[in-house]
Amino acid sequence: MTPIAAQQRRLLIFTCVAHSVADAWHLLYPSMLFLIAADFNDDYLFLGLLANVMVACRGLSGVVAGFMADRYSLRLLFGSFGVLCCLGCLVVAVSEGNLQILLGLSVLGVGAGIYHPVGLSAITRNMTRRAAGLGIHGLVGAIGASALPVIAISVGVAHGWKVSFAIGAVVSISILPLLPLVSTGLDRPPSITPEPLAGVKARMRWAKVLLQRRMMALYGVAVLRGFALTGYLVFLTTAIAVNVGLGEERVAGVATTGLFTSLAIACAA
Repeated sequence: MTPIAAQQRRLLIFTCVAHSVADAWHLLYPSMLFLIAADFNDDYLFLGLLANVMVACRGLSGVVAGFMADRYSLRLLFGSFGVLCCLGCLVVAVSEGNLQILLGLSVLGVGAGIYHPVGLSAITRNMTRRAAGLGIHGLVGAIGASALPVIAISVGVAHGWKVSFAIGAVVSISILPLLPLVSTGLDRPPSITPEPLAGVKARMRWAKVLLQRRMMALYGVAVLRGFALTGYLVFLTTAIAVNVGLGEERVAGVATTGLFTSLAIACAA
Protein backbone atom coordinates (compact mmCIF):
# COMPACT_ATOMS: atom_id res chain seq x y z
CA MET A 1 0.00 0.00 0.00
CA THR A 2 1.44 3.38 -1.02
CA PRO A 3 1.66 6.21 1.55
CA ILE A 4 -1.11 8.09 -0.28
CA ALA A 5 -3.41 5.04 -0.28
CA ALA A 6 -2.70 4.48 3.44
CA GLN A 7 -3.61 8.11 4.20
CA GLN A 8 -6.85 7.78 2.28
CA ARG A 9 -7.72 4.53 4.05
CA ARG A 10 -7.16 6.10 7.48
CA LEU A 11 -9.25 9.12 6.47
CA LEU A 12 -12.09 6.83 5.38
CA ILE A 13 -11.94 4.91 8.67
CA PHE A 14 -12.17 8.13 10.66
CA THR A 15 -14.99 9.63 8.59
CA CYS A 16 -16.98 6.38 8.77
CA VAL A 17 -16.73 6.28 12.56
CA ALA A 18 -17.61 9.97 12.87
CA HIS A 19 -20.48 9.60 10.40
CA SER A 20 -22.02 6.74 12.36
CA VAL A 21 -21.93 8.93 15.48
CA ALA A 22 -23.35 11.98 13.69
CA ASP A 23 -26.25 10.05 12.17
CA ALA A 24 -26.94 8.33 15.48
CA TRP A 25 -27.16 11.66 17.30
CA HIS A 26 -29.84 12.86 14.87
CA LEU A 27 -32.04 10.16 16.44
CA LEU A 28 -30.91 10.34 20.07
CA TYR A 29 -33.47 12.91 21.22
CA PRO A 30 -36.37 11.43 19.18
CA SER A 31 -35.60 7.98 20.58
CA MET A 32 -35.76 9.31 24.14
CA LEU A 33 -38.85 11.46 23.56
CA PHE A 34 -41.45 9.13 25.06
CA LEU A 35 -39.31 8.73 28.20
CA ILE A 36 -38.54 12.46 28.46
CA ALA A 37 -42.26 13.24 28.14
CA ALA A 38 -42.93 11.59 31.51
CA ASP A 39 -40.73 14.23 33.19
CA PHE A 40 -42.35 17.09 31.23
CA ASN A 41 -46.01 16.30 31.92
CA ASP A 42 -46.47 14.85 28.42
CA ASP A 43 -46.08 18.32 26.95
CA TYR A 44 -45.46 17.15 23.38
CA LEU A 45 -46.01 20.64 21.99
CA PHE A 46 -42.97 21.93 23.90
CA LEU A 47 -40.96 18.76 23.24
CA GLY A 48 -41.77 19.01 19.54
CA LEU A 49 -40.59 22.62 19.50
CA LEU A 50 -37.33 21.44 21.06
CA ALA A 51 -36.92 19.09 18.11
CA ASN A 52 -37.51 22.04 15.75
CA VAL A 53 -34.82 24.07 17.51
CA MET A 54 -32.36 21.21 17.34
CA VAL A 55 -32.96 20.67 13.61
CA ALA A 56 -32.65 24.42 12.94
CA CYS A 57 -29.35 24.58 14.84
CA ARG A 58 -28.11 21.57 12.93
CA GLY A 59 -28.99 23.15 9.58
CA LEU A 60 -27.42 26.53 10.32
CA SER A 61 -24.33 24.85 11.73
CA GLY A 62 -23.97 22.79 8.55
CA VAL A 63 -23.98 25.91 6.36
CA VAL A 64 -21.29 27.58 8.48
CA ALA A 65 -19.22 24.39 8.63
CA GLY A 66 -19.41 24.10 4.85
CA PHE A 67 -17.80 27.51 4.40
CA MET A 68 -15.20 26.75 7.06
CA ALA A 69 -14.27 23.40 5.48
CA ASP A 70 -12.88 25.30 2.49
CA ARG A 71 -10.59 27.38 4.66
CA TYR A 72 -9.67 25.72 7.93
CA SER A 73 -8.19 22.53 9.34
CA LEU A 74 -10.27 19.37 9.04
CA ARG A 75 -8.97 18.21 12.41
CA LEU A 76 -10.15 21.45 14.00
CA LEU A 77 -13.65 21.04 12.57
CA PHE A 78 -13.88 17.32 13.37
CA GLY A 79 -12.66 18.07 16.89
CA SER A 80 -15.30 20.81 17.24
CA PHE A 81 -17.92 18.27 16.18
CA GLY A 82 -16.89 15.88 18.97
CA VAL A 83 -16.52 18.52 21.68
CA LEU A 84 -19.82 20.30 20.97
CA CYS A 85 -21.76 17.03 20.76
CA CYS A 86 -20.22 15.96 24.06
CA LEU A 87 -21.06 19.28 25.71
CA GLY A 88 -24.64 19.21 24.39
CA CYS A 89 -25.21 15.65 25.65
CA LEU A 90 -23.78 16.54 29.06
CA VAL A 91 -26.03 19.59 29.45
CA VAL A 92 -29.08 17.49 28.56
CA ALA A 93 -27.95 14.74 30.95
CA VAL A 94 -27.84 17.14 33.92
CA SER A 95 -30.81 19.31 32.88
CA GLU A 96 -33.51 20.01 35.43
CA GLY A 97 -35.87 22.23 33.46
CA ASN A 98 -36.97 23.70 30.15
CA LEU A 99 -34.10 26.13 29.65
CA GLN A 100 -31.38 23.60 30.40
CA ILE A 101 -32.69 20.97 28.00
CA LEU A 102 -33.26 23.66 25.35
CA LEU A 103 -29.64 24.80 25.71
CA GLY A 104 -28.29 21.26 25.63
CA LEU A 105 -30.22 20.23 22.53
CA SER A 106 -29.24 23.46 20.78
CA VAL A 107 -25.55 22.78 21.41
CA LEU A 108 -25.99 19.14 20.36
CA GLY A 109 -27.67 20.32 17.16
CA VAL A 110 -24.83 22.71 16.38
CA GLY A 111 -22.26 19.98 17.00
CA ALA A 112 -24.05 17.31 14.96
CA GLY A 113 -24.52 19.75 12.08
CA ILE A 114 -20.79 20.25 11.65
CA TYR A 115 -19.98 16.74 10.48
CA HIS A 116 -21.67 16.18 7.12
CA PRO A 117 -20.28 19.06 5.02
CA VAL A 118 -16.82 18.55 6.50
CA GLY A 119 -16.78 14.76 6.21
CA LEU A 120 -18.18 14.66 2.68
CA SER A 121 -15.78 17.35 1.46
CA ALA A 122 -12.86 15.48 3.07
CA ILE A 123 -13.72 12.33 1.09
CA THR A 124 -14.45 13.98 -2.25
CA ARG A 125 -11.38 16.22 -2.03
CA ASN A 126 -8.82 13.67 -0.89
CA MET A 127 -9.84 10.18 -2.03
CA THR A 128 -9.01 8.71 -5.41
CA ARG A 129 -11.97 6.31 -5.38
CA ARG A 130 -14.55 8.85 -4.32
CA ALA A 131 -17.70 6.94 -5.26
CA ALA A 132 -16.63 3.80 -3.38
CA GLY A 133 -15.60 5.89 -0.38
CA LEU A 134 -18.93 7.71 -0.29
CA GLY A 135 -20.79 4.40 -0.59
CA ILE A 136 -18.98 2.86 2.38
CA HIS A 137 -19.34 6.12 4.30
CA GLY A 138 -23.11 6.15 3.71
CA LEU A 139 -23.50 2.50 4.70
CA VAL A 140 -21.71 2.97 8.04
CA GLY A 141 -23.82 6.06 8.76
CA ALA A 142 -27.00 4.04 8.15
CA ILE A 143 -25.72 1.33 10.50
CA GLY A 144 -25.12 3.92 13.22
CA ALA A 145 -28.59 5.41 12.80
CA SER A 146 -30.23 1.97 12.82
CA ALA A 147 -28.36 0.73 15.89
CA LEU A 148 -28.90 3.84 18.01
CA PRO A 149 -32.61 3.42 18.94
CA VAL A 150 -32.40 -0.14 20.28
CA ILE A 151 -29.26 0.68 22.31
CA ALA A 152 -30.30 4.09 23.62
CA ILE A 153 -33.88 3.09 24.42
CA SER A 154 -32.80 -0.10 26.18
CA VAL A 155 -30.41 1.93 28.35
CA GLY A 156 -33.04 4.62 28.89
CA VAL A 157 -35.69 2.15 29.95
CA ALA A 158 -33.34 0.42 32.38
CA HIS A 159 -31.50 3.44 33.82
CA GLY A 160 -33.28 6.62 32.70
CA TRP A 161 -33.05 8.79 29.60
CA LYS A 162 -30.37 11.03 31.13
CA VAL A 163 -27.98 8.08 31.31
CA SER A 164 -28.36 7.59 27.55
CA PHE A 165 -27.30 11.20 26.98
CA ALA A 166 -24.39 10.79 29.40
CA ILE A 167 -23.19 7.80 27.40
CA GLY A 168 -23.65 9.92 24.29
CA ALA A 169 -21.24 12.46 25.75
CA VAL A 170 -18.60 9.78 26.29
CA VAL A 171 -19.01 8.44 22.76
CA SER A 172 -18.80 11.97 21.31
CA ILE A 173 -15.55 12.85 23.04
CA SER A 174 -14.06 9.50 21.96
CA ILE A 175 -13.80 11.03 18.49
CA LEU A 176 -10.83 13.15 19.63
CA PRO A 177 -8.29 10.30 20.11
CA LEU A 178 -9.05 9.20 16.54
CA LEU A 179 -8.12 12.57 14.99
CA PRO A 180 -4.53 11.43 14.16
CA LEU A 181 -6.12 9.13 11.56
CA VAL A 182 -6.58 12.32 9.51
CA SER A 183 -3.07 12.75 8.12
CA THR A 184 -1.44 16.16 8.23
CA GLY A 185 -1.09 16.03 4.45
CA LEU A 186 -4.87 15.87 4.10
CA ASP A 187 -5.74 18.22 6.93
CA ARG A 188 -5.64 21.52 5.08
CA PRO A 189 -7.82 22.40 2.07
CA PRO A 190 -6.09 23.50 -1.13
CA SER A 191 -5.43 27.21 -1.32
CA ILE A 192 -8.27 29.23 -2.82
CA THR A 193 -7.33 31.67 -5.56
CA PRO A 194 -9.36 34.84 -6.11
CA GLU A 195 -12.25 34.22 -8.49
CA PRO A 196 -11.93 36.04 -11.84
CA LEU A 197 -14.62 38.47 -12.92
CA ALA A 198 -15.89 36.04 -15.55
CA GLY A 199 -16.50 33.47 -12.81
CA VAL A 200 -18.50 35.99 -10.81
CA LYS A 201 -20.68 36.77 -13.81
CA ALA A 202 -21.25 33.07 -14.41
CA ARG A 203 -22.39 32.65 -10.83
CA MET A 204 -24.80 35.56 -11.23
CA ARG A 205 -26.35 33.80 -14.23
CA TRP A 206 -26.71 30.64 -12.16
CA ALA A 207 -28.36 32.68 -9.39
CA LYS A 208 -30.99 33.85 -11.89
CA VAL A 209 -31.67 30.24 -12.87
CA LEU A 210 -31.99 29.16 -9.24
CA LEU A 211 -34.52 31.94 -8.58
CA GLN A 212 -36.84 30.95 -11.42
CA ARG A 213 -40.45 30.13 -10.61
CA ARG A 214 -40.06 26.44 -11.47
CA MET A 215 -37.07 26.18 -9.16
CA MET A 216 -39.10 27.77 -6.38
CA ALA A 217 -41.70 25.02 -6.83
CA LEU A 218 -38.95 22.42 -6.52
CA TYR A 219 -37.75 24.09 -3.32
CA GLY A 220 -41.30 23.95 -1.97
CA VAL A 221 -41.52 20.22 -2.63
CA ALA A 222 -38.15 19.71 -0.92
CA VAL A 223 -39.32 21.69 2.11
CA LEU A 224 -42.52 19.65 2.39
CA ARG A 225 -40.52 16.43 2.09
CA GLY A 226 -38.18 17.59 4.84
CA PHE A 227 -41.17 18.57 6.97
CA ALA A 228 -42.73 15.12 6.63
CA LEU A 229 -39.43 13.27 7.14
CA THR A 230 -38.56 15.26 10.26
CA GLY A 231 -42.00 14.64 11.75
CA TYR A 232 -41.68 10.94 10.99
CA LEU A 233 -38.27 10.61 12.63
CA VAL A 234 -39.08 12.77 15.67
CA PHE A 235 -42.32 11.02 16.61
CA LEU A 236 -41.71 7.51 15.27
CA THR A 237 -40.51 6.07 18.58
CA THR A 238 -43.28 7.79 20.56
CA ALA A 239 -45.90 6.47 18.15
CA ILE A 240 -44.56 2.95 18.55
CA ALA A 241 -44.32 3.24 22.34
CA VAL A 242 -47.71 4.87 22.93
CA ASN A 243 -50.00 3.85 20.08
CA VAL A 244 -48.73 0.31 19.53
CA GLY A 245 -48.68 -0.22 23.28
CA LEU A 246 -45.11 -1.39 23.67
CA GLY A 247 -43.85 1.42 25.90
CA GLU A 248 -41.15 0.14 28.23
CA GLU A 249 -41.60 -3.58 27.64
CA ARG A 250 -38.38 -5.59 27.41
CA VAL A 251 -37.42 -8.95 25.96
CA ALA A 252 -34.10 -10.43 27.11
CA GLY A 253 -33.06 -6.99 28.36
CA VAL A 254 -33.76 -5.29 25.03
CA ALA A 255 -36.50 -2.66 24.85
CA THR A 256 -39.11 -3.76 22.33
CA THR A 257 -39.81 -0.14 21.39
CA GLY A 258 -36.15 0.33 20.51
CA LEU A 259 -36.10 -2.92 18.56
CA PHE A 260 -39.07 -1.92 16.40
CA THR A 261 -37.71 1.61 15.93
CA SER A 262 -34.33 0.32 14.80
CA LEU A 263 -36.06 -2.06 12.39
CA ALA A 264 -38.09 0.81 10.93
CA ILE A 265 -35.00 3.01 10.53
CA ALA A 266 -33.01 0.16 8.96
CA CYS A 267 -35.76 -0.50 6.42
CA ALA A 268 -36.01 3.21 5.58
CA ALA A 269 -32.22 3.49 5.23
